Amino acid sequence: MTDTSHWNPGHARKYTANRVYSAADGYILEELRRISPDTVVEIGCGPGIIAERSFFIEKYICTDITIEFLKAASKAGPSCVYLNCRAETLPFRNAAADCVVAMAVLHHLSTEALRFSLNEIHRILKPNGIFLLLEDWCFEKGITGFEEEARRFRFRNGSDENHLTADNWLQEIRAAGFSCRDPVWTERPFHTSSPHILRWPEAERKVRMMALESIRK
Repeated sequence: MTDTSHWNPGHARKYTANRVYSAADGYILEELRRISPDTVVEIGCGPGIIAERSFFIEKYICTDITIEFLKAASKAGPSCVYLNCRAETLPFRNAAADCVVAMAVLHHLSTEALRFSLNEIHRILKPNGIFLLLEDWCFEKGITGFEEEARRFRFRNGSDENHLTADNWLQEIRAAGFSCRDPVWTERPFHTSSPHILRWPEAERKVRMMALESIRK
């Protein structure tokens, strides 16, 4: 499995321009308010949609391997801390964070790199710290007609992304030493300029995301 986690600047700028606040973002923010952590580390912060709204967190640390994303995020949430690093080698001491967030990013890693990353997330969390994972395409088959068609469209030339089913995510996260709660489901818009996909009503052009809250043992 190829590691596709590094985005070129043009791709990152296009993604930043198209990225909009979604129900999935709202879920993360609601959970952060409920958990009320002092220190949060976000893995793969992208253009800073969450960081921009994290003013209620005492210390919010954004990490990404793509400099273009860190530049965009630093404008969105200037009070946050920004680090250019990989999820497999997080530059934090043990038990440094109360909460780690990873939204639609870990599927970019190979199976081996994913396991290193989950172990790193476990390492930097305090005992009983919370890991919030959101991932899409976690089902064997599309749940709605639009999801079925969108997945065929997106992966029509194959995929080098490492999308796992919900059960496989649970298996990997438990193996890293976490206790997992039952997954819940939220959604994000599916962005495309294809007339073939745009024929679907905007309200239906959404893909479900699995939200999984896990606790560091």
